[in-house]
Amino acid sequence: MATDADLISKEEHELNYLLKKWNKKQSIANRKQLIGKIDEFNGNQNYRTSNREDFYKYVNFIENLE
Repeated sequence: MATDADLISKEEHELNYLLKKWNKKQSIANRKQLIGKIDEFNGNQNYRTSNREDFYKYVNFIENLE
């Protein structure tokens, strides 16, 4: 079973952490795009349970952020 530390979250502090990890601006627009990708990821049945490691592999839109 996944621990809380493994699960992806839409909390603002975690979104900011992810943006910082990818050297992207911590803007409202970037957080909204990231939330959209998290929702897509969570809805994808190929990624169960929805953990951070798989999300990092799933994300491919980062280059389009500010």
